[in-house]
Amino acid sequence: KPRLTNASPPGTSSVSPRLVMEKKDRRLVGLALLLLLGAGALFWLQNRPTKLNLTPYEALGIAVAEETAKLLNQSGRVVVVPELIEVAKSAYADAVLKGFRAELPKHPGVTLKEVRELKHPPTDDPRQWPAEQAELIAKAGAGADATIWLGTLPQSLTAAEVAALKQNSAKLVVVSAQSPLLKSLLQGGIVRSQFLRDMTVILQHRATA
Repeated sequence: KPRLTNASPPGTSSVSPRLVMEKKDRRLVGLALLLLLGAGALFWLQNRPTKLNLTPYEALGIAVAEETAKLLNQSGRVVVVPELIEVAKSAYADAVLKGFRAELPKHPGVTLKEVRELKHPPTDDPRQWPAEQAELIAKAGAGADATIWLGTLPQSLTAAEVAALKQNSAKLVVVSAQSPLLKSLLQGGIVRSQFLRDMTVILQHRATA
């Protein structure tokens, strides 16, 4: 008598439906992992930190050192005063200082007496200096022949602030952005030289006095 068997007909697979589903699940998991990795890589590329190009600011620091040496006839002591808002260091000011330090050994008669950071919180009106800032800049130059201010200039100064800056016996060199005060400060001899910060070019103004 014929008997029933479990043999599969010729040309058909003996793989169980459960095994087929397991293979399908593994393929889906692999695809999901690839998608997650791709999304993570895209997020990193879009949000990775941008590297700052500080080379122009280092070149600016070199130019400031050269000009300061000329102002002092290649002999004297210098105080550098970087402005720190909210106690946060500025990468740009650090780059200027780096270039300044690199150039200074070429002028052996000029020495860096001190770097005195001037810290203050953000002001309500960025067009004005915080109270006593002019006086603090003047005091920072005590005992030095030149003071280099690495910071902002206000749009205007009070009579008291002008008087405080005039008390500074050191020659004042300013490295800042453009300011409507520039012309009057240079003409009055309060600022002896100013360098305007720009990413592509270094602009310099000297006092006529």
